[in-house]
Amino acid sequence: MDRKKEHSKAEKTAGAVTRLVELERSDFHKLLAVNPNYFGNLADSPFKAVKKIIGNTTYEELTCIGFNPNLNQLEATVPIKLPTGYGGGLCFAGSTEYVRFFIDYGGGWEDAGMVAVNVHDIPNANDCANKPEKPLVYVLTQPIEPKRDSCGNPVLPLVRGILSWNNPPPAGAANANWPPVWGNVLDRHIQIKPRPPLIIDIVSALGIDPKWGVAGLTASAGVAGWIEFALLRRTLNKRIGRTGLAPAYIVKLWLGAITGAALGWAIKLVVPPLHPIVIAGLVLVPYGLCYFAVTALLGISESKAVVGRASRMLKGRF
Repeated sequence: MDRKKEHSKAEKTAGAVTRLVELERSDFHKLLAVNPNYFGNLADSPFKAVKKIIGNTTYEELTCIGFNPNLNQLEATVPIKLPTGYGGGLCFAGSTEYVRFFIDYGGGWEDAGMVAVNVHDIPNANDCANKPEKPLVYVLTQPIEPKRDSCGNPVLPLVRGILSWNNPPPAGAANANWPPVWGNVLDRHIQIKPRPPLIIDIVSALGIDPKWGVAGLTASAGVAGWIEFALLRRTLNKRIGRTGLAPAYIVKLWLGAITGAALGWAIKLVVPPLHPIVIAGLVLVPYGLCYFAVTALLGISESKAVVGRASRMLKGRF
């Protein structure tokens, strides 16, 4: 017994209900191969439509879109409604139901990926409660990396699912309005799980301008670094004896830094509005030169060596 006869016998044994499948379904790929716009779902196609079919849900339908916040997965519920029209029974290859997701956080559609499931002709039957087994329901899941915000700013993006039988929806945000022949389009809002709170969230909750929050974060990191340095030096002093720099030496370094900073700040106040990189060059270069010059005059040996080397290089060139 060949494969087709075996499949036919299995369907009859299961009590299959014969249903004629229209040519537009059974020869779907052949018709598209001859005319990509055979069904009239491509608005800008140079080919003329032969028989317009758009969003037909006779055989399958996307009925629900959801989101699992713990697994970060989009979910699509697709009921298969009829016993035939899906490319053969379980002994055959069947056909494919595709769902492509798009997500909009407020700035336009983004392609969130595509998922698919293999479907077959399954004879009609009743379950143990004598109720129809159709529709058969599939749940398709697609992992995503959602954009999060704090708990004070709910993230409720719009998700679009495009169900298309045996013809994958094209990728890319520009195709978010692509109409399927067999299948449908469904939009639903979902809720993204909030991210853990950050310092910037606390600053905002207190009504402080975020730029001061960034400055405070930088300052606190600096203070923490100095505290760590002091604790490490104290431990080191206990083990090997006194370490560190002489107070007079530190004062000289600070004088050089303060003088250079004052010069840089004065330059920043007088220069006109320019590109930040240009302003950085105009401020930082004089700051560095002033720092080395002042510390060299105050007798810092390292600075004197740098200044001396720079002087010799300049004399060699001129």
